[in-house]
Amino acid sequence: MFHSYCHKVAVLFGALAFLSSTAALAKDYIMDGWYVSGAGGLAITTDSDFQITENNNIGEGDYDFDNGYVLVGSFGRDFGDFRFEVEGSYRKNALDSLNLTSVTVAGTTFLGNVSADLDGDHTSMGLMLNGIYDIDIGSKFIPFVLAGVGASMQTLDVDSVAGISTDFDDTSTVFAYQFGAGISYPLAKNANITGQYRYFGSEDPDFEDVQEIEGEYDSHTLMIGLTLSY
Repeated sequence: MFHSYCHKVAVLFGALAFLSSTAALAKDYIMDGWYVSGAGGLAITTDSDFQITENNNIGEGDYDFDNGYVLVGSFGRDFGDFRFEVEGSYRKNALDSLNLTSVTVAGTTFLGNVSADLDGDHTSMGLMLNGIYDIDIGSKFIPFVLAGVGASMQTLDVDSVAGISTDFDDTSTVFAYQFGAGISYPLAKNANITGQYRYFGSEDPDFEDVQEIEGEYDSHTLMIGLTLSY
């Protein structure tokens, strides 16, 4: 019986020693200090409701996008579990199609459902301030969550509608925000590879050229990146 008790105590202390060593290992790989990071991946932008106005005539509907790409670079400071960073980003999606559901002419509204091919692209250049929390789970794999606010300079460039050439091109700068989560894994003491998801949204951009177009912008991104500390 005494032998069995000693065995259980030995197992318990062994387990505690193992957990302590893995926790210490995890802390070794949670970076502390200044860092730079870069990431890129897939940008999936959701359909945008719009309102287009020209000479007091109004059209409403939605337009959608092809999948595009995102590039992100940031510079920040790591305080152990918390990080704060300044981020620049670029997102680009090609326009796909337009669906017009109502037209108001001289105060009279006509309802319908007319679709047309749309050629052009929508881009967003973001400048964000992010806060990030690294979650120590006693492993080399380090989950993290992220939230940020800033500004997005968006450009809508329409080359043609239903095969008819147009020259609509305007930029709108609006308040932007994002949320995300991911996981990092150390390649070396000062280098981590990351995989992450982000939701990026903004206030409704308002574009004015020959016509005025008020739209929406919401983007879901999947990225792989690298973080270097020094």
